[in-house]
Amino acid sequence: MFSGAPSSTEAAASSSTHMAYFRTSSLTSTAAGAATNNDYFSFSFTPGVGQAYNLSSLTFDFGGSNTTGGAEFTTFAFLRTNAAGDNFTTDVGGLVSKVVIAGGNENQLESFSIDLTSLSEFQNLSTATEFRFYLYSSVSNFSQILRMDNLMLNGSLVPEPSRALLMMLSVGGFSMLRRRDRV
Repeated sequence: MFSGAPSSTEAAASSSTHMAYFRTSSLTSTAAGAATNNDYFSFSFTPGVGQAYNLSSLTFDFGGSNTTGGAEFTTFAFLRTNAAGDNFTTDVGGLVSKVVIAGGNENQLESFSIDLTSLSEFQNLSTATEFRFYLYSSVSNFSQILRMDNLMLNGSLVPEPSRALLMMLSVGGFSMLRRRDRV
């Protein structure tokens, strides 16, 4: 999903590469402008009923392509979520950027990873969470295409407490049997 409505905006999936893209000729040139204008790509993660996850990382390819005759530009993205009651006000993982060279329509992407293991709001996550990549560019006076691809949210299912207890009891019982055999 894409939000925001700068003039001359188009968000879709490319018919040639099947990548999500955002194309605009009037994208803001500041992080504050991106947040104010709601210029973002978003996706949601919804755990199943009674399930919780420990999220470890978010990996993705980010960059853009440049229309013929356009100038070199740098594209920027930063991540925010609504996890733990944060209403998309805190950056998660820092700013990512990619220089897109002039003179071609080829995709210029770079792989990025955001570590989520040290952030408590992504551990034992059991509620629906929206992730937003806010976007802006170093220039805004010509047509440019910002692209994201290969987005992957990595993590693991937290074992149910009853299963974890059963596993501990099984291991404990096995240990006691093992000791009894040695005596």
